[in-house]
Amino acid sequence: MIGQRGTKLRRLARRMAQRLAPGSLILLYHRIAEGDADPWSLCVRPSRFAEHLDVLHGRMARLTDISRGDTRRMQAGRLAITFDDGYADTLHAALPILERHDAPATVFVATGGVDSGRPFWWDELVTLLGPEDASRQRELHAHLGGLTPTKRDEQLVALRDRREITASPTTKARPLSRDEIVRLAAGGLVEIGAHTVSHPRLVSLVRQDQEREVRDSRDYLAALLGRPITSFAYPHGEHDATTCRIVSQAGFARACTSRGGTVRRRTDPLRLPRLEVPDCDGDTFSRILRRLGF
Repeated sequence: MIGQRGTKLRRLARRMAQRLAPGSLILLYHRIAEGDADPWSLCVRPSRFAEHLDVLHGRMARLTDISRGDTRRMQAGRLAITFDDGYADTLHAALPILERHDAPATVFVATGGVDSGRPFWWDELVTLLGPEDASRQRELHAHLGGLTPTKRDEQLVALRDRREITASPTTKARPLSRDEIVRLAAGGLVEIGAHTVSHPRLVSLVRQDQEREVRDSRDYLAALLGRPITSFAYPHGEHDATTCRIVSQAGFARACTSRGGTVRRRTDPLRLPRLEVPDCDGDTFSRILRRLGF
């Protein structure tokens, strides 16, 4: 009887420890770049990113290790680094810093811009409207994000015509090329994940278009890298039950949102929360983590 009581108490203690533990945290970045025009607040400066990794020393894990798909290796208090969109500076600015800190990361690539010679559509929008027209930028960003690639391109062309711009605008904030994706993944430190083809608001599309966006981005990256692509991130963080089913049926083991929160053993691996990291110094970053229990 005493032995059974002791076993029950130990089980209860383990359950309570799991509930009180901070869980794990997935960090969301977009660009590691100096602060040029950044109306969408996507940039973290390289020096500050290096400070963040100093703060994270000894606590970093791969995304695959803190999602429910591998509970045996899941450890509370770990943090994973992710990048959305697939900007070229993830290779040229972020990777050297990741390598110096031996920090694994996952880069989610929107494949439609690869080797296109064009900026992402939201960056092109800023160039076309000018930095002073922030309210119009936000309005069109919300509108264009819900369109299919064909309809979005038509409206961007029309906007270029009205502005009498004969060529696609150029920007330092360009997408990765095919060669750069291969180089980024070559060392094994960086996992490449899918982020659709054209970065739409998936919930605004009919099911067939959602399936095409999810599967085509997966297939493009799998063929390029010669390996399965098992991680996905929802553009704009938006998803519903239909979107999650499509992602699951496409063979993804995990999918990230942009909803805040920590990852625990009962967290749905197809609705992983993340913390979007601001362009802050290491002390501020450390205070943010402490407030979250890390």
